[in-house]
Amino acid sequence: MRGMISWALFALIGLVLAACGAVDENTATQPYEPPFEADCFADGTLSDFPWPPPQYSAGQTVPRALLFGDIDPAGASLEDVAMRLERGLDAAGYAQRAFYGIGCDGFAVVTRLEQIDAAGTPVEGAERFEPTDASGPFSLTSYVAQLFYAPPGFYRQITFVVTPRRIEGDGSRTSEAELDALLDAGASTLPNTFGESPFTPRHDVTALIYEFRADGNRDAEAIIPARLQGDTHLEASGISAGLTTASPG
Repeated sequence: MRGMISWALFALIGLVLAACGAVDENTATQPYEPPFEADCFADGTLSDFPWPPPQYSAGQTVPRALLFGDIDPAGASLEDVAMRLERGLDAAGYAQRAFYGIGCDGFAVVTRLEQIDAAGTPVEGAERFEPTDASGPFSLTSYVAQLFYAPPGFYRQITFVVTPRRIEGDGSRTSEAELDALLDAGASTLPNTFGESPFTPRHDVTALIYEFRADGNRDAEAIIPARLQGDTHLEASGISAGLTTASPG
């Protein structure tokens, strides 16, 4: 009898340990999702980027080596990442952009809508970017509305999001109202506090590609999924080369 009790006790302990091991394994495989704190910029220094983001046509993770070259990004701040993105965008001709906050530990930088050819290369000359009204801030809504009268072709907007969160579009077709929120109220620079926010190993830099088709007879149509891969868009836009040129390594 005593032997049977001992065997049963050992079996019970084994089952408990196995169950604990299973729980630990499942917990280890769960993706980390930091809490999304609100009112991080209640002082008005930065508007919140819509989260989850409007459904994008394509997404592409930007390698850290493309941003930092041979330099170890350990110890880098979110402000350092923003500076490298700005240098790359400047080199590729994206001079107008807007910054938004993502929670308390991330940000987004939105570029201006542009006309591209079938291969994803920006069209040359003044036709690339629609002239803006000097009397007020650039409005993406008004520009998308102008695509009704624009020459048939393809148009693109690129948004970079820097966040430790899992990125997934909201599943709906991108509307003019949603796009308007991406640029109209954005800040021209990040607040200095981002210089104190670490760029952790959990952070990813991801390019969200919003692609449209205009035919001159109706409102511009969002292309989901995109005709081209995300890395193709970054290469054709000149941003990949711009980041490489601006890389410190």
